[in-house]
Amino acid sequence: MSRRHLLLPALIFCLAVPAACRTAIVPCPVSRASHYPAIVIYMKHGCPYCEEVESYFASRQIPFVKRDIMRDKDAFHAFRDRYHGDIVPLTVFGNDERIVDGLDLPAIRRALQSFGLSADD
Repeated sequence: MSRRHLLLPALIFCLAVPAACRTAIVPCPVSRASHYPAIVIYMKHGCPYCEEVESYFASRQIPFVKRDIMRDKDAFHAFRDRYHGDIVPLTVFGNDERIVDGLDLPAIRRALQSFGLSADD
């Protein structure tokens, strides 16, 4: 099968289900997922600070959802209107219980600790 034949189904999928191309859920073992609050990272594709925050959670197998504010209008509106975001990444914990602006790993550790979790879980 040629590359062109492989790209067409992927393009059709992304057009038919655009949210799948804008929001990503990073999986982790189910037993660990229930221990963590909901974590959403508002980010921009190609942002090195966003990648570092993602790497922090992924390397510790902490589940999170990433929302690209440049590709997802709903994510952009939540980022600006709900959270008054100015910089990315913006990390939201729980039901808006803790919000961390930018690449602030000490604040992320404190947020995790506020939920009774070790920062190095």
